[in-house]
Amino acid sequence: MTGIRDKIERQMIQLPEDAAERLMRHPCFGEAARGLANGFTAIYKLEPRTAALFATQQRWLMSHAALASYFRAVECGQAGVMLRDVVKLAVKYELCSRNTAIAFFNEALKYGIIEPVIRDNLKGQLPVAPSRDAIEALAGWYVVHLRARDLLDNGHRSERFLAAGPTAVAAIEPIVADALLSAELVRLPRAVYTIFTWMDEGGILMDRLIAAADPVAFAEDKIMTSIVSANALASGSSLSRAHAGRKLIEAEAIGALGWSGRRGSSPIWISEAFREEYYLNQALKLEIIERALELRAPWILSR
Repeated sequence: MTGIRDKIERQMIQLPEDAAERLMRHPCFGEAARGLANGFTAIYKLEPRTAALFATQQRWLMSHAALASYFRAVECGQAGVMLRDVVKLAVKYELCSRNTAIAFFNEALKYGIIEPVIRDNLKGQLPVAPSRDAIEALAGWYVVHLRARDLLDNGHRSERFLAAGPTAVAAIEPIVADALLSAELVRLPRAVYTIFTWMDEGGILMDRLIAAADPVAFAEDKIMTSIVSANALASGSSLSRAHAGRKLIEAEAIGALGWSGRRGSSPIWISEAFREEYYLNQALKLEIIERALELRAPWILSR
């Protein structure tokens, strides 16, 4: 069993330093990035509770760490993942405190994101597994990314991934998670990401701004969006107008966005730096997933 685990963990993704930047130079990358933003907002609308549970950078990384641990455990013949495993990973990667990891685990259990493998599971002392809905949500997350990647070379990754079902998810999630947790840009995001993605549901605000951006409405490093207010930006999420408004003010203070006219009644613009930072993070994920497929599921990439 140990040998199998070691073999899996030694499969590490090696990305050239400029891999994400090179992908961003593709002439269709802007369209692909907007497709990602629209895909993420669609996922949120379909499964708001599941999406909200994983809607901060901290929780998103914890989720990937826990899912990777689960798939590795199953591949080694174990029933599932334990609370202590989730806590250990959170502490190892310095994602949060032990108590925060326990609270995250209990919340996921409460809302059925994870389920006991054995019915009478007391306080996480027995193994748990992600629910069917959670696995489907993870698969949907991959499909959104693969559709964007297909757009760049007319590929068929998303179709083949869907056809493979849970097998493909289980194959690539462990090394994708390792790469995300090891990537400096993911662990230490730049200024705009720091403002948005470390708050509850902050990532969805960035997605909505990118999805609403007009690629041709561009002047003096400002890209116009169709959003006019914090209330419109936060609509349909659990964020209050006040909370969303505070984040907009923080982003405005560093020149990442602003209003084209009167605040709250004119279109919001985002800066070129905002867009480039968003694009860079998306390109990094696309490259990580592509390399994971090369290692663990090359049939999805075959022409």
